[in-house]
Amino acid sequence: MADRVGYLLSMHKALGLLYPYNENIRSSWVLRRNKLFNNLTPLEVMKEQGMVGLARVAACLEFQLGDKGLTLTPSPSAKDCRQFASESIGLKSIDPGSRQA
Repeated sequence: MADRVGYLLSMHKALGLLYPYNENIRSSWVLRRNKLFNNLTPLEVMKEQGMVGLARVAACLEFQLGDKGLTLTPSPSAKDCRQFASESIGLKSIDPGSRQA
């Protein structure tokens, strides 16, 4: 359970850093369809993929922070958010269309 809380807190912090002046985006981001998640919402990814989905969404936000220079830059080998998410949670690759049962 602590892992889940940690992921949620890191997402909250990342959204605050990415959108410091737009509370509407911060509060609705999780409900907006996102091409990084195969046009699913981050909430759908988290619900359907469980802990892997939580880690994936958190890693993508962390990647965006690093890309904007707001935190440590993610893995220099990562070319995009999906690759960074895969590397950060120890998977070789994540198929954006895959869903956990």
